[in-house]
Amino acid sequence: MTSKPHIFHLITRLLKGGAEAKTLATVQGLDDEYEFTVGYGAEYDQEQVDQLKSDGIPTKRFPLIRHYNPVTALPAVVSLARYLRREEFDIVHTHSTEAGIIGRFAAALAGVPNVVHTVHGVPFTDDRNDALNRFVLVCERQAATYTDTIATNADVIAGEYLEEEIGRPEQYTTVYSGVDLDAFADATPVDDLPGGRPRVVMVGRLTEGKGHGVLLDAVASMDGFDGSSVYRRRRPAVRLVGVGDRSARAVGSRVPDGVSG
Repeated sequence: MTSKPHIFHLITRLLKGGAEAKTLATVQGLDDEYEFTVGYGAEYDQEQVDQLKSDGIPTKRFPLIRHYNPVTALPAVVSLARYLRREEFDIVHTHSTEAGIIGRFAAALAGVPNVVHTVHGVPFTDDRNDALNRFVLVCERQAATYTDTIATNADVIAGEYLEEEIGRPEQYTTVYSGVDLDAFADATPVDDLPGGRPRVVMVGRLTEGKGHGVLLDAVASMDGFDGSSVYRRRRPAVRLVGVGDRSARAVGSRVPDGVSG
């Protein structure tokens, strides 16, 4: 038996996104002080699982935890609660919306003494179904009553949650995303980006939910005549460059005329 606190991290999908990277960095960086187990839902990347196993960190898959699937949510809570009760974790730390809701409900049923939730993004968006937004909001409010600490990576996110009456101000703490500056100590400027200046560069996965549409609209509004000038001089065309993996098809259809990338 170990004297280290036994902590269970739960995330909806163990893929290769920012939430997963932060979760893995946490357990890999603190494994000398804590005993970790990482749980994840139906979707996963085998390389991520293999990396955790090679680091000596146990993993557990919960197929009923699925991305925005209310049908499987209740049986997922029951299944997870049984697991948590059996393993007797000291802390349950949930990540992302679905795992955050399911995991905190299950932790309450299992009687876990300490519950932490990290918000990796605001789930209430205009492009989602209104009924789904309302359902998630009700669940978030209730889950907050079972939570000791809610961590966000920006004060503005905590503010948005509090505006929606999720939890109390004293429950929130801001933990900024860290950057390994040593990794960029010898970096040199890139000289082969396409297009001329002025240039706007966005770095991130080229997929839905990353706000590319907002950026495209903003860049499009910058390209045209400057109405504030008496001479109505034309502003220079703005070049937009997206840097990241995955298909750009999700955002490519929204590229407005006159914007290159």
